[in-house]
Amino acid sequence: MKSLVSYFGCGRYVSQKKEFGYFIVTKFSDITEKIIPFFNKYQVVGVKALDFSDFCKAAELIKNKDHLTKKGIDKIHLIKAGMNTKRITSSINSNSLSGKRSISTLTRPIVNSTGIKTPGSFGTEGCSARVGGTNTNLNP
Repeated sequence: MKSLVSYFGCGRYVSQKKEFGYFIVTKFSDITEKIIPFFNKYQVVGVKALDFSDFCKAAELIKNKDHLTKKGIDKIHLIKAGMNTKRITSSINSNSLSGKRSISTLTRPIVNSTGIKTPGSFGTEGCSARVGGTNTNLNP
């Protein structure tokens, strides 16, 4: 994972244990211009494809500045609430003739927005998601 820092030319590696660590990217333009295009080109497979799709949705909301509104923050929290082990029911449909695949999520948990921070109160913590074993922070 340490080689990801030099490959992408961004982020940093943080070791948790001898055989475990995180590749962390905090610069939003690196996420949208390097990380997401890479995983669009070399597609994530399996259930992680659903998480990557959700990650891209959250990044798009941030890119469009929707995260600066309560409605946008609620959307991001709803996306986050359905990622990884919190996903209830999902499916990946592949169309082998066209080479395209569609990803759909059938149900999502209901998220209580109590305690959600208001726009401008995030400081440096932002929003984060884990994609393919990497921890990528969505700080604009």
